[in-house]
Amino acid sequence: MIEFYPQIKSVHIAAVMLSGLLFLIRGAAVNAGMTWAMAAPLRYLSYLIDTTLLTAALMLATVLHQYPFVHAWLTVKVVLLAIYIVLGTFALKRGSTRKIRVLCWLAALLVYGFIITVARAHHPAGLFAAIPDLLRTSTLDPGQENRHRPVVHVSWFAATAYCEAQGARLPRWHEWEYVAAASDRQRDARNDPAWRQQILNWYSRSGRGPLPDVGGTAANAYGIQDLHGVIWEWVEDAGGMLVSSDNREQSSADVMRFCGEGALTLEQKENYATLMRIAMLSSMKARYTSATMGFRCASEVRTGS
Repeated sequence: MIEFYPQIKSVHIAAVMLSGLLFLIRGAAVNAGMTWAMAAPLRYLSYLIDTTLLTAALMLATVLHQYPFVHAWLTVKVVLLAIYIVLGTFALKRGSTRKIRVLCWLAALLVYGFIITVARAHHPAGLFAAIPDLLRTSTLDPGQENRHRPVVHVSWFAATAYCEAQGARLPRWHEWEYVAAASDRQRDARNDPAWRQQILNWYSRSGRGPLPDVGGTAANAYGIQDLHGVIWEWVEDAGGMLVSSDNREQSSADVMRFCGEGALTLEQKENYATLMRIAMLSSMKARYTSATMGFRCASEVRTGS
């Protein structure tokens, strides 16, 4: 299902927009005294759109392994959705007076708008996530218990700026995947079922609880640690991540190239872990942050002339 992530996301976004637009129109019509707003065809259309919206949302949660009551921003979305539904029912039919219906309609639209900002920011504070004073303490000290854990809640812009300040850069996607394909014994362990299963076991683990300490995993064949099992990581070309079920598109100049003989076929179940990483990066805009998204820096190694 992961190969259809872009299509599922597009359907979800379209359903969200249609649901809000239909509610806006019906609410305005009801408060203007127009009876057609509660006609059966419009009510059934509303049910169809909302069912599509929720189905796509559940599919996205399954693909990305992000769930309500595990990830805070999704928990907030679910709670606000319940509030939106209750307000909507009072706005359209349960409100005993016109004043109550109007107030509930306006309140539902505000809740709807805030839900969208939570979804876009991937943060429970939604549009308020941009206000530093609401989200940060007065000290940069992470505390003793977090001193050896990875740095997260970092946007792509912040990660890029930090690496540039160190005279380095974020690794490119194919570089990250090339090195991440190594186990502690092999430089290319992608055909090792036990190693692949270990990666999938890491990805199926709940995101609840504290992050592991940095350096807690064994070094791979290149001497690099923590590529798997700790956090997701930004790459330099994250903005170009695309997923397609059509393998012919993977050779297009407009789509990120997969490297060498390891070119990925999205229909191969052996590449599921890689596709999960692609889906995660595809879901993140450069300004987004997440409690499980961090970064590492890379630099060019110049050999002798």
